Order: sequence, then C-alpha cells, then structure tokens
Amino acid sequence: MILGIFCLAFSILSPYYFFPLIWVGFILLLEPINYLLGGRSLLRDVEEGNTKENLSASLRRTYLWSPLGAMEFLGSLKMGLYRPLL
Repeated sequence: MILGIFCLAFSILSPYYFFPLIWVGFILLLEPINYLLGGRSLLRDVEEGNTKENLSASLRRTYLWSPLGAMEFLGSLKMGLYRPLL
C-alpha cells in the first residue's frame, strides 16, 4: 500500500517521466485495501490458487485492447499528435 502511495506521488509530482506509474499506483494502493476488507482481490485469488481465471481474463483483454491501442498510436503518428520524449 505504501508503494502505491509513492507511485501516485511520483506520477503527480513529475508526470512527464512517471505517468505510467499512475496505473500501477492505483493497483498497489487499492488491492491491499480490498484484500483486507474481504472483497474479491487478486491477492486472495493467488493465495487460494485461483490464478487460471485471472490469467485467461487478462489474455482476453490484452488481445482485445492491444490492436486498438496500436491503431490509435499509428493514427496519432499520421496526424502528428505524437511526439517522442527524447
């Protein structure tokens, strides 16, 4: 949970370099809270050995969203909206 707070703080203080941490920060912040409150969480599924359902759902989302993200990225390159960091 503390690592999640650090990730969120870094992404707020310097978003130009740490913007990917915003997603990881929320996961690392909220997942332990959800686990402690007794809700369904990834930590509980790993503890109980129910990783097959989470893995298949992750793979389905990856195959669904990755092509859409790639098309959006290529479209932004074509329109000149994307500027590399370096």
